[in-house]
Amino acid sequence: MNVSREINFVILGMAATFFVWMCYWMYVDVKFATQLIAERSFFVEQTSISWWTALFYATEFTPSIGIALRWIAAVLVLISALTINIKKEVTLSMVKRKVCAALVLEGVNILTLVPALISGFTFAFVGEALWYYGRTPSIVVVLVNGFVSLATLLAILPNLFNLRSKIASNSPNEEILKWGSITAVAYLFVLWFTYSMAWAASLVPWADRAQPGIEILLNPLDLISFIATVIGLLAIAIYGLKALHPAIKKSDRLSLKRIGITMTGLGLYFVIMTIIFILLGGYHAHPTVWMEITMPVHNPEFWCIAFIVSGPYLLAVARKEKHMMQ
Repeated sequence: MNVSREINFVILGMAATFFVWMCYWMYVDVKFATQLIAERSFFVEQTSISWWTALFYATEFTPSIGIALRWIAAVLVLISALTINIKKEVTLSMVKRKVCAALVLEGVNILTLVPALISGFTFAFVGEALWYYGRTPSIVVVLVNGFVSLATLLAILPNLFNLRSKIASNSPNEEILKWGSITAVAYLFVLWFTYSMAWAASLVPWADRAQPGIEILLNPLDLISFIATVIGLLAIAIYGLKALHPAIKKSDRLSLKRIGITMTGLGLYFVIMTIIFILLGGYHAHPTVWMEITMPVHNPEFWCIAFIVSGPYLLAVARKEKHMMQ
């Protein structure tokens, strides 16, 4: 069994899934951006303070540019994955330029969160005088826009550009794997933090939505979702760190089994969230902050549900490898 070929196949599957989801996300995002432009008179009237109108539009519209850049990155990643699966002899030089470009595009996509970061913390101080989609509580905007954007920018962006630098400078494979692993771990913890902040925002009493406060956790499905997110997703991130730790320390070979378990856990999380979303009747039947963020049209990371397939597949590869070595 050619293990590297099996791993390349997993990479191709995930790259294809990411590309398909970004195509859908582009469709959703174009519709949203069009709405912002078409209904600008309404938004301008609501946000009567000129500087806040500009910041509001930057917060809502700038990420649309990021999504377009991320779609291009998805195309480059898919082409790279196809290349390493088609070629018999694969070297990093075959895909280096495309991978580096994809990393830069993803980095710029993250930079489009800067207006959200600014608006999030601005709203905390002068929210009473401002408008943000009705009467959104200030703490909700701070948590979802402010803290999440700050965490994403600080935790992911430096590692992403550092990884790109290592690849572009033809660093040793061990060094590239190290920073690739660090970046992957950063994504895991930011995903946990993002969803945990969304749940924290869902515990804020909000009369205009179905948010009574912490009493929302009396609903068994909400309680399961809360525990799976705040505790379960954190456990997955910590286990992912443990799985990638040998590469980060450059001390040992990575365990396909541990990586497969991490991927399976992440995929299972998204499956569980999808089932709960359906059982609760979707956002319109249960309009909390969490349900809005976890719904597919507001969740660019929903493609991670595909890990429920690639994770077990990688576990099977690990078992075969172990059997052959005995």
